[in-house]
Amino acid sequence: MTKQNKITLTILGILLVIIYGFGTALAIKYVDSWREVKSQEYLNKAKKELSVAQKLQDSEVALILHPTEEAYLLAGTAAVDLNKGQLAENYLSKVKSSNGLLELGKSQLQQGKLDEAKNTLAKAYTLDKTNEVSVLLYLSGGGGTDPDVSRETDLANRAILTYNALMRLDYPQAATSVLENALQKGFLNRSSYIALAQSRFEDGDYQTSYDMLLKAKQIDPYYPQIYQQLISVAEKLKKETEAKQYQNFLSKITF
Repeated sequence: MTKQNKITLTILGILLVIIYGFGTALAIKYVDSWREVKSQEYLNKAKKELSVAQKLQDSEVALILHPTEEAYLLAGTAAVDLNKGQLAENYLSKVKSSNGLLELGKSQLQQGKLDEAKNTLAKAYTLDKTNEVSVLLYLSGGGGTDPDVSRETDLANRAILTYNALMRLDYPQAATSVLENALQKGFLNRSSYIALAQSRFEDGDYQTSYDMLLKAKQIDPYYPQIYQQLISVAEKLKKETEAKQYQNFLSKITF
């Protein structure tokens, strides 16, 4: 092979590499453009979707095709609505807007993570001082305010009011965590002991439920609901004699 032929082949090889690289770049650009377009289609579909489960699925597809903060927020919000706390937290941790922080705080409340929710909602509050953020921040133990709770000065009463507010907002795990914290600090009243007893009963911890109800009875020995629950718990614990005694006493204090 002559020197001229070698030069020609070398030049052809370089040209082929350039053409291949250019073609690959165009193909990648085309694929990226297609992925962005399809991602936006799924995102638009998710926004209009009435089914929360389908909304989550469509927004997840949008994330796979082309991750955006909007898609993370939509997926995280849907996960919050479906009580998928950990999944919601995974998505919403990628969002830094006030809405994203609010939704992240909600997912943490769903999981009973009061301290994490308080910190997240405090950040959301610095960006947007809405009433919703203010209330949730207060209920999680931070600043803000709740008109129905924050004016209460008695700590035991405030604990049960906070519990009731969180239950109304559908955050049962956070509500129970509030009472658990109050129990550790000695701030429980009759209603708090009853609420904790019911929570332990639903968890199958009948003995602790029974002990909580006895403490509630010490505070208010004539409150019918205490005896109604004591009867159920005593029966679960096979305390037939005690159950009969509570039933007899209940019949005397109710009409």
